[in-house]
Amino acid sequence: MHSVATAILTKLKSLWLNCVHLLKQSRYSLLLNFIGISSRFWYGGEMSEYSKILSKTKEYYLRLTPVRCPELNNTYVYFTRSGFNHLLRKGQIPRIKSDQIRRFKLLNKVSNVISSGNLIEHRILGKMDYWTLLKENTKVIVRKGERGSLHFFSIM
Repeated sequence: MHSVATAILTKLKSLWLNCVHLLKQSRYSLLLNFIGISSRFWYGGEMSEYSKILSKTKEYYLRLTPVRCPELNNTYVYFTRSGFNHLLRKGQIPRIKSDQIRRFKLLNKVSNVISSGNLIEHRILGKMDYWTLLKENTKVIVRKGERGSLHFFSIM
């Protein structure tokens, strides 16, 4: 019985490796990285420079705390998964890595822009409200759904 279980586990690992290899070559590789499954776990390889930057950025983003925005009635702006996902992709289409990295580097300014930036635009698209804040050539977009709270959406 032990050898049967070992054979099944070996086959499952082999199938998983094939799936990871296929996904690594597709647009879903970003999803794998975001949820913490990377091919280096299975292949035992070193992390790429991009993977290191993504990992550090994700750690930084998860430590961000809500920030009061005076321009939006001192309401708190939260940092949610949708904001982080928008750094990685626009809708379902992954952003190119250089654009992602550019946005990652701007994240250290996000709290400052929200807390002391100037409101330059308010748009309503469908059921979502979008506000654009500007400070020192850095734009931050905050959004809110019908029943949700204000949350970070993008940085440029």
